[in-house]
Amino acid sequence: MDPFNLAVSTLGALVLGLGLASARLARTAAPPTLLALVLGVAIGPVGLGLIDPLEQGHFLSFERATRLVLAVGLVSVALRIPKAYPREHWRTAAVLLGLGMPLMWGTSTLVVKVALGLDWTMAA
Repeated sequence: MDPFNLAVSTLGALVLGLGLASARLARTAAPPTLLALVLGVAIGPVGLGLIDPLEQGHFLSFERATRLVLAVGLVSVALRIPKAYPREHWRTAAVLLGLGMPLMWGTSTLVVKVALGLDWTMAA
């Protein structure tokens, strides 16, 4: 089997498994995103070595898939917000968007720059 197809099938099975177990996972202390991270590390090059996107040359495909999954997750969270919430809590949202997000972006950029030694644009 082609390594890329194996990687996509493995990731699809993990996402499907997490989706099917989401009701049970909601009752545990660990969030599903943490479990997904642990499973990703376990099957990645650090763990079992089943998936190594840099070695297989399919990094851009995995990056696009990651962006798609993140977008679907963000939209699903946004759809759960009641209609009146933004009007009632606009000050909190303004502080989080105007101050919190840029500070976290800058902090994570600095951590990636120092930890991985990338240039500033790549770290951002």
